[in-house]
Amino acid sequence: MSDPSRASRQTAGRMMTRRAMLTDAARIAGAAVVTGILGTVVIRAIGGKGFLANANGPDTITLPFTYSTEKSAWLQAAIDAFQRGGATYNGKRILIVPDARGSVDALTRILSGELRPVVWSPASALELNQLQAGWDQSHVGAPILPSQKDLTPRSLVSSPLVLVAWQERAKLLTQKFGDLAWRSLHNALTLGKGWAEIPGGSESWGLVKFGQTRPDRSNSGVLTLALLAQAVAGPDHPLTVAAARDTAYVEFMRGMEDAVTQFGASSGSFLDCALSRGPAGFDVISTYEHLALAALSANTGRALTLSYPNPTMLSDHPYAILQGASEEQTGAAKQLRDFLLSAEQQKRALAYGFRPVDANIHLTDGGIAGDLFAKAIPGAQVSLQSAVAPAPDGDVVNALIDGWTQFYQDRPITPGC
Repeated sequence: MSDPSRASRQTAGRMMTRRAMLTDAARIAGAAVVTGILGTVVIRAIGGKGFLANANGPDTITLPFTYSTEKSAWLQAAIDAFQRGGATYNGKRILIVPDARGSVDALTRILSGELRPVVWSPASALELNQLQAGWDQSHVGAPILPSQKDLTPRSLVSSPLVLVAWQERAKLLTQKFGDLAWRSLHNALTLGKGWAEIPGGSESWGLVKFGQTRPDRSNSGVLTLALLAQAVAGPDHPLTVAAARDTAYVEFMRGMEDAVTQFGASSGSFLDCALSRGPAGFDVISTYEHLALAALSANTGRALTLSYPNPTMLSDHPYAILQGASEEQTGAAKQLRDFLLSAEQQKRALAYGFRPVDANIHLTDGGIAGDLFAKAIPGAQVSLQSAVAPAPDGDVVNALIDGWTQFYQDRPITPGC
């Protein structure tokens, strides 16, 4: 068996170079313009490293905040409310500098030193686990995540991984295989004659087709791989590097991934893009619950169905204050965190399909305009019935991605997705 630490080093190295030369690098090294109640302020990165310093001298604390794109709408509205309230710390105004980007892109740039936010909120603890594993290899004894209790990462909201399928085809698959669990779906995807072997299906529909994002670019793709590995390992067995390299898992994973003709690059854009292609493009798609709720509530005339795999895994959107921030930036970051965890902002997250972490907030709260959980969307689970698998360690995630790239690194991406 190959050395697990070697695979992790290879993955960390690949993450430190992958997409490092994308066109938006100029944006990081250049100037960011922020407009709000403080007026228009030009903030320049120090040494091209993407670390934004205080912009308004002794009266302002600048807080660079990088977060995953799929929660941009909720966070931007919350940040605007925070700034309008004239938030201060130690008598100084707090200026949030928002930076919405994909979780894997941010991970790559933080590990390389190109991006140094004070706060990072990726889509999942999976990326934090990868960050810690990759950082520790080159910064021995200097962890990037603080150990103090009041600075440990905290989840802001959550969204479980779900499956979206065309209603007619989901019905036929369920009649044939009993459900849309991972093993049932695997059985459907590996049928030699595809839909011709499923009662009610048509030979013209071809093979059963699965849709997901690339796990080397997108968190929902990583969650999908982790759940495939969990399905093979069993619910009572935490994932290990050995499980990620197990022959049974690799064969199972390949049966699923071979059914993906084109992968998506971003969770936020992939679902709408895939649905626009109709069932000719994909029969079943893995995505986040909040994106699925938005799509199913849009009244576009699409006959879709929502199901929850068992187990599922949460995209838990942790809020992590990184080492290296000043005392005032750390204090300001804690103040923003507490604001985002306040009952008002947690309730507002319901309108974007996120599950609040505040247990006192009911998902069908009648006082929240646009609450997606209150719209009685078929298949939506207000009370999550599936078991939730724990997020695997960073080395396990690296091994899962390494195993996937051996076979699918050159597989095309769905155009525009």
